[in-house]
Amino acid sequence: MALAVLISIAFRVGSSPVRADELVVVQMNLCNSGMARDCYSFGAAVDDAAANIRRHMPDLVTVQEVCRDDVQSSDGPGRLVQAMADLYGADQVLASFVPARRPSTGEPVRCLNGEEFGVALIYRGWLGGGGPERPHGSLGDAGEERFGWFDSQDLHDEIRAWVCATIIPGRLTGCTTHLSSTDPDVALQQCRELVEIVRSPWAMPEVVIAGDLNLHAETGNVYDVRNCTGDMTSVNDGAVQHVFASPTIEVVDVDDEEVTSTDHPLLNLRFRLSPATLPARAVSGCSSLAVVAVGVRPAPLTPTVVLPLSARRPG
Repeated sequence: MALAVLISIAFRVGSSPVRADELVVVQMNLCNSGMARDCYSFGAAVDDAAANIRRHMPDLVTVQEVCRDDVQSSDGPGRLVQAMADLYGADQVLASFVPARRPSTGEPVRCLNGEEFGVALIYRGWLGGGGPERPHGSLGDAGEERFGWFDSQDLHDEIRAWVCATIIPGRLTGCTTHLSSTDPDVALQQCRELVEIVRSPWAMPEVVIAGDLNLHAETGNVYDVRNCTGDMTSVNDGAVQHVFASPTIEVVDVDDEEVTSTDHPLLNLRFRLSPATLPARAVSGCSSLAVVAVGVRPAPLTPTVVLPLSARRPG
């Protein structure tokens, strides 16, 4: 079943109308752990991010260097999830958080406030898929997630993580990560790992990966991020934030905005999905690269993953 074209439109501030077959993605690194004092703004970056979510009305938000309570606090939704809920309703938003880990203990890295430190996906849960109806909790259910920690790691005291989730059942997988900042060779290998990971049969026919990859797009540089994209389209903020998309996804618009409360700009993108659902990926050609740990969580998920809002797809 194809996504309907021009059945409805939505208006985002500062952009042209968004068609029904388009996806708006906002990518942000918020430097909110408190450990990187040169860019830490004592939570102001999270407030600014929440305001920008309300302004840009994204379908998918990818964030790095955040604390768990920015996504889900002990009292309910964190500020980032609440911003999405303010747009779409508390029963229409899903979120996933995965912490970085300490290599010496395997324990999560902690922000200065004691919360776990990591990466997160926040997205609209109502998006319909192009595939057949699936039983609740089956492969490809909205909110189903895969996550892990890369096999390739640098000597820094942080094991880097990645997380993917089904954004549109039968149709679209979204992922985010934060790659090594101290060793570009390791960052490039981590990038290759993730691109291969999303060739696995659990990934939907179309994939979007957005994150802080700590690599640049520089022709002639051995560490050019495009050396790890495979056949995926790559766009960026002119620095280290990149978004990869399946070749069947059209890039409609890319914009970056300076954010004074963090050391990374906001990357705002609009994609147009292909007019029909693609066949499932073949198992052949999947990665032979090892991943230290991979989690699989069908919706509803265990506490490893943040499910901050009360109403979910019925079981």
